[in-house]
Amino acid sequence: MNAALEARNLTLRYQNDTVFSNLSLAIKPREIVALLGKSGCGKSSLLNIAGALIKPSEGTALFQGKPLNAVSPKIAMVFQSPSLLPWLSVERNVSLALELKAARASKKERKALVASALEETGLSDAAKKFPRELSGGMAQRAALARMLARRAELALLDEPFSALDAITRGAMQTLLKSLIRRHESSALIVTHDIDEALRLADRVLLMRRNHTGALEEIEVGGDLGADDRKARSGARFAALREEISFRLEQN
Repeated sequence: MNAALEARNLTLRYQNDTVFSNLSLAIKPREIVALLGKSGCGKSSLLNIAGALIKPSEGTALFQGKPLNAVSPKIAMVFQSPSLLPWLSVERNVSLALELKAARASKKERKALVASALEETGLSDAAKKFPRELSGGMAQRAALARMLARRAELALLDEPFSALDAITRGAMQTLLKSLIRRHESSALIVTHDIDEALRLADRVLLMRRNHTGALEEIEVGGDLGADDRKARSGARFAALREEISFRLEQN
């Protein structure tokens, strides 16, 4: 079975600055992977390559075994800002993702997909509201609903919850993980939050500035879920947090 996402010997340069070189990774189908690293190491750039928003200087990115030469409707990107159009309702913002040429659906299908996505993210009652009427958490739920409506098979998330308060962030982590699992998608999540990485991911990848070669990998497993408080307060969670913190400080 092909990897959901694979990067082979990626190098990214901006003029005389090499961000990373010969970098490789693979994300399996139905796997959630978190990418951690200090600011400026190239995490967001790697995510943009995976979403075909920018091209690497060298190397190849593949989605389901095929080179990523253009933006795919099966890949959804979620950013720190939900990027909702202020003049459109929540319903229309979510529907807009299905009106683009690459992901176009019929009006009937679009209506059903949007309704389902809003229900799964708890936004059915907010469908007619405008972005200015939403809390930060509701706005990010709308961004996740947009991802669901597109039936994305790979989610690329760039610090999607970093602007939220702790309680809302925890609820959104639980929601995201449940949605990814329910739809048997894959996800690559960029974060600076070690706890968030451990709560969400099956594996954590550590990235260094001017990195060369394979990313450092830490296996997490599926028993430290976002909704399992007992696991998050246990010795293994604490040990993994300490290990990751130590490794990041060595960068």
